[in-house]
Amino acid sequence: MKCSNCGVEILPDAAFCPECGVPIQREGQATEPAQASYSPEPAVDEPQPELRERPKAEPKRKNTGRIIGFSVGAVLLVAVCILCFLFIVKPAINYNEAVDCMEGGMYAEAYEIFVELEGHKDSNDRACECYYNMAVETMESDPDGARSMFESLDGYSNSEEQINECDYRIALSLMEEDPAAALPMFEALKGYSDSEEMAKECNYRIAAGNMESGGYEEASAIFEELGDYRDSREMYSECRYNIALALLDGGSYEEASAIFEGLGDYEDSVSQYKECNYNIGLALMEAGDYRAAYDIFKEIGRYSNAGSKLRKCAFELGMECYDAYEYDDARDYFAEADSDEAEHMIDMMKFEEQAADHYAQLVEIAEASGLTCELIEARYYTESSVDGDTYDVLMLYFESEGEQFYSVLFDGIWMGICEPSDLVDFSSMDENQDYYMSALLITACWDYITTVHLDISRVMELA
Repeated sequence: MKCSNCGVEILPDAAFCPECGVPIQREGQATEPAQASYSPEPAVDEPQPELRERPKAEPKRKNTGRIIGFSVGAVLLVAVCILCFLFIVKPAINYNEAVDCMEGGMYAEAYEIFVELEGHKDSNDRACECYYNMAVETMESDPDGARSMFESLDGYSNSEEQINECDYRIALSLMEEDPAAALPMFEALKGYSDSEEMAKECNYRIAAGNMESGGYEEASAIFEELGDYRDSREMYSECRYNIALALLDGGSYEEASAIFEGLGDYEDSVSQYKECNYNIGLALMEAGDYRAAYDIFKEIGRYSNAGSKLRKCAFELGMECYDAYEYDDARDYFAEADSDEAEHMIDMMKFEEQAADHYAQLVEIAEASGLTCELIEARYYTESSVDGDTYDVLMLYFESEGEQFYSVLFDGIWMGICEPSDLVDFSSMDENQDYYMSALLITACWDYITTVHLDISRVMELA
């Protein structure tokens, strides 16, 4: 429908034209009756009476009242029209304009209009919808500002979900420069999107930063907790490796050893583990704890000169067993020591045992005859023959009832007993005499330079 005055399209139920304000006439609508004009009756030709002054008629008073009534009605009508325009027509026009803006994505413009139209139709709901969409658009460039907007919507639609999205985006932005600040945000969003994975990423970056600045302890703890996330296990091993290296350099060998052992085949951890234990072994040797040092050097095998240290420990352990008369264990350690000194100790123990057994035999013989027998000295001599064979000579010098005697074992065979006087000239003796070989061996070996003196107190203890 169009206005008859200006031709503008108007609403079917509009009372006035929104453009020019002219009242709208519709078909069948009674028009206001035109005001009747006053016209006096025509004069009649009659004899005129004597003119006299008559009272004035009051037509003007009647016309003035009508005019006033018409004017008041017109004013009221205009006022009604204005009110209708202001409170009905214009809100309707503005509402439609806001709807068009909203449908066209112009949410800010639509929001302002709907706010002005508060209470008109569903303007309040549409204002919330526009503000919601404004917040969604703002979230792309300013998630912090969008978050405030969604909070002000107080639960409208899925505003709570959108607040989580804003927090997620804020945390993502923070993570690039300050993962420590982003971490609690992602942790608070647990369950939303991939926040748990992002929290792990924050921890990973924090640990990587600690590692880069030398904070290996803090970094290793985080990487260990991250488990299989990215290359956390590899990074954990690298941190532990560097911690162990620092401990090794600082002389904390036991702590470093434990870490290198736990690292297994990582880098050269096996070699570093042996280096730690090697130093631990040296310290134990210096402190005289050859048992513990022996175990360590035996474990690390051929590392550096651990073999020679092991043999040294074995010798010292052999000596400990020797002092305790534990000859079987001593022989094992001396055999492992594999040195001339160890060989000498093996021979020493052999002859001490032989001497003890032979002395016990002599005591038994003496006592059987009611005699005494006291060991004075014991010596042994080992010689190699030209054909490569070796022979051993064990010689005991003892006293019985105030007289001195020599007793000799040749390769473990008892050659007999002779007196010191027999040593003067044994060449005149009969070779079949029992003491002939004894006298010969005593004369040849007793004072020979390589003859070894035995500790008679040990021999008697063994006996």
